[in-house]
Amino acid sequence: MRLTAEISEGEAAHFGQPEDELLIGCVRAHFDAAAGARLQQVAGDPAFDWDRLLRLAKRHRLQALVFAVLSASDAQIPADVLAALRLNFNLNVSRNLYLTGALVRLIAHFNAHAIRVIPFKGPALAQVLYGSLSLREFGDLDILIQPSDRERVKQALADLDFVPQDDLDAEAEAAHYRDKYNRVYRSTDGLLVLEVHWSLTYVHFASIHDPQLFWAHAHAQTIFNQSILTPRPEDLLIYLLGHGYRHMWERLSWLVDVAALLHQHPALDWAYVLETAARLRVTRLTLLGLWLAHDLLAAPIPDMVQARIARVPSFERFTRQIYAALFVPDEPDVPNIEKFVFHLKLREHVGDKIAYLRMIAAEKLPPNERDRALVALPPYLAFVYVLLRPLRLLRERGAAWWAALRRQLT
Repeated sequence: MRLTAEISEGEAAHFGQPEDELLIGCVRAHFDAAAGARLQQVAGDPAFDWDRLLRLAKRHRLQALVFAVLSASDAQIPADVLAALRLNFNLNVSRNLYLTGALVRLIAHFNAHAIRVIPFKGPALAQVLYGSLSLREFGDLDILIQPSDRERVKQALADLDFVPQDDLDAEAEAAHYRDKYNRVYRSTDGLLVLEVHWSLTYVHFASIHDPQLFWAHAHAQTIFNQSILTPRPEDLLIYLLGHGYRHMWERLSWLVDVAALLHQHPALDWAYVLETAARLRVTRLTLLGLWLAHDLLAAPIPDMVQARIARVPSFERFTRQIYAALFVPDEPDVPNIEKFVFHLKLREHVGDKIAYLRMIAAEKLPPNERDRALVALPPYLAFVYVLLRPLRLLRERGAAWWAALRRQLT
């Protein structure tokens, strides 16, 4: 189904509640003013639950965007609702300006030490995708560095009174660098959080972890009156789609970022996008994310991509599952088994599936105190706890896992 930006009467049935429709309508209206035609009608519904809308907007980090659209519309918004949205909007602008100033100082400091960094997410993403710091909500800073620069970055940050959040000895630090993809630093005054990435995500999340996805085609742009390295738009798109997949698209703002990129770059090199996705073995998750942005937010994607999507019938089931969790005002408690099955089903390569399962086993199967409390074993029988743990988990959670698994398979 190819959607227009405006939500039609028939399409409104796609949403469970009028608050869902208004939230999506605000997003679409941000990109296309014509999509705002129904906002007044939906907001005028006598049963409209404004508290639920505020909770949805807060959960999905869309309060600023919702305020920007509603305050400029003809919809009748209760004064207290508009005041709450305005307060959050102003706080968001103040926080974002503060974080942007910090990012500019950090980049200048890194440049002075000949350390190349790519800021992503945060202020840079807001400016690149929305052309404004006011419309995207974020609370920290993220930069990508080369793995070989980790110690130099650590020292450069120490000069600016940033310290690692975790206090690791040399052995633990080496293990962290080997097994993780980032490290969190905090300013000593407690006001700033900086995530330093040397990879884009965990290795077991397929080849989207590879930092060369950004470094290979990074180019300098003048942002905030500073020359800043930014990823190629096509590479950024693949990263955003992989990030949403990793988190099972539980936050609508991640889809809004994808839609913003597609609107901002109507002449994307789609052959490159599809070829790169295929090379990284992430075609299915790439197509799913594009479909969600198109289906829900009317993001523009070319016919060639829609044709590829149409050949994947399982996307309908994924779509229902994701939408059911999106339109819940509070963070949904999605069982881990559902996440595991979701991730595995979208893997394309047996090696990626095995890597993911190995990570799950390494993370979830080592015994803990609850397993040891089942029975006291002498040290020479400690290996038995490795066998007891799966049995305990099956006894305690087997019914819930089976129910979640059935939902995934139907």
